Amino acid sequence: MAGVGVRNGNVYRAAWIGVLLASCGTGSPPGPRIDFSDYGTSPDDAGEGRSGEGGATADCEGCPGPDGGGDSLVAPDGDAAGGPDLDAATDPGSPDTVEPDTGPCTAGTIFCYESSRAQCNADGDDFVVLEECLDDNPCTLDQCVNGMCVFPPSGDKSCCEPPCPLGQLCVNSECICAPKCFGKECGDDGCGGSCGECGEGFSCSPKGTCECVPVCEGKQCGDDGCGGECGYCVPPATCQPDGQCACIPNCAGKQCGEDGCGGSCGQCPPLHQCQPDGSCVYSCPVCPQLEGCAAIPFGGHVYYFCNPSKKWGEARDWCSERGTHLATVSSWAEQGFLAANLGGTAMWIGLHQEWYTWEWSWVNGEPVSFTAWGDGQPDDGDFWTEEDCVELFAWGPWNDNDCGSKSRYICEFEPKG
Repeated sequence: MAGVGVRNGNVYRAAWIGVLLASCGTGSPPGPRIDFSDYGTSPDDAGEGRSGEGGATADCEGCPGPDGGGDSLVAPDGDAAGGPDLDAATDPGSPDTVEPDTGPCTAGTIFCYESSRAQCNADGDDFVVLEECLDDNPCTLDQCVNGMCVFPPSGDKSCCEPPCPLGQLCVNSECICAPKCFGKECGDDGCGGSCGECGEGFSCSPKGTCECVPVCEGKQCGDDGCGGECGYCVPPATCQPDGQCACIPNCAGKQCGEDGCGGSCGQCPPLHQCQPDGSCVYSCPVCPQLEGCAAIPFGGHVYYFCNPSKKWGEARDWCSERGTHLATVSSWAEQGFLAANLGGTAMWIGLHQEWYTWEWSWVNGEPVSFTAWGDGQPDDGDFWTEEDCVELFAWGPWNDNDCGSKSRYICEFEPKG
């Protein structure tokens, strides 16, 4: 027998095949009649179901299926059913048609079909779906029990009802604050907790990232510990290991010239010039060049240590003719300088004794304010010798000697201005 089933506007055509309808008792009426006007069907509509709204649950004994409280509708294979069980296979000629396995149901009976409420038509050979049990609530189960839609909790502990508001999470069926830590390493999570802590030397930025903390306290320059600089020094100052800017004079191996910090490594003595390498070199453009003599400056004067041996008077005249004079000595510093350059031999200097006064005097007329006589000197020689001229012993002290003796001599030049 063919019939039409309507489920929320979809028409199902089915053939009921060999189904036994168990009743509450032999010959018992199939149950109270129901006004099908509420469901869009009537007893006169045999063979064709109509979709409808609403409807009441049939209260009868012997209603088909477990929902009616009587015997179950039994399929040919012996399976119990709470109502007609539609086969999922569809008729190729009609996409909405299914073939149920159950037989006729009691007219007007309301039962559960899958998760929907359904009702048999007036002839008991077809049914219509009255209502799908759907509440669109993910926290409940959509079920039909005894012809009624029920919605028991799903039992999912992570499900909250009502749903949690924006900014909260459902945990163990409770709405809790959702931490806001996406893309953050540290800082407040918005729920009274933290998204993480930064390690030593790092601090949490307003964006929630751990950033290196520059260490520049008390420093003018140098590394800040984060790949940057604490500052830069203005040349010629350079950054020192303690983070301070300072200029360190560089005078290693230099006698003169700039120290690299605006100062000087020293000044050359008179008659010397400072060279680019910081050395002082003798230079006296106005000083005479005396052949056979070594010129050595000292104290602003130039001393010529001459090799040819001459008598004292010859040496005096030779020096004078060349713009110099036999050397005079006025201090221990000058005496030490001359003694250090004698070269292991005695040399005449410009001190002599006037024959008419028997007093010692210098050839250039300056007063005799300093002497460096050797032990027992001057001794004026013996009875037959007049020692009226002075020489430096090879080791430095003065000695009066015969002016006619020949010795090496020292000329002195005094640059003017």
